[in-house]
Amino acid sequence: MSDFVIWGAVLIGTAFVLAILEVFIPSMGLIAAVAGLCALAGVIALFQEGASWGITGAGAVVLGAITIFVFGVRVLPHTPMGRGLILGSGDDTDNNDAARELTERRALEEALLGATGVSKTSLHPVGTAEIEGARVEVIARSGAIDAGTPIRVVEVRGNEIFVRPDTNATG
Repeated sequence: MSDFVIWGAVLIGTAFVLAILEVFIPSMGLIAAVAGLCALAGVIALFQEGASWGITGAGAVVLGAITIFVFGVRVLPHTPMGRGLILGSGDDTDNNDAARELTERRALEEALLGATGVSKTSLHPVGTAEIEGARVEVIARSGAIDAGTPIRVVEVRGNEIFVRPDTNATG
């Protein structure tokens, strides 16, 4: 074997190692660029030995690049850097927690809608009310509401509870 074949194999092997390293070390493509240059130099060295060596080396580089790319796509989301780069964790427990939280919030909103209570402070338009035994911050939907006025929840949007005076309250 000539020096060209040895140098070609060493350079292509170095390119593969660097390409795999790029998956785990954030270098903004610097390691990948060096890997590409090593692969190119290795293929050129193999072509110096002969066309069949060069074509074999080029084929190996293409096949290796595809393999490393697929490996990177499968492994990257499970590395700390990959989890930071990719939206969502890829972990279904986080998605399940978010879905459960949303479902609970919507159930709470539905339970509050139509609930009655009494304003504990004057609502101009924000103040405190007692609704079904719980003190909560509320927003008056129309004008000011005096303290002690019976109220009804007319809308719940996120953490905002909108109320109006309850005209059906007996008192």
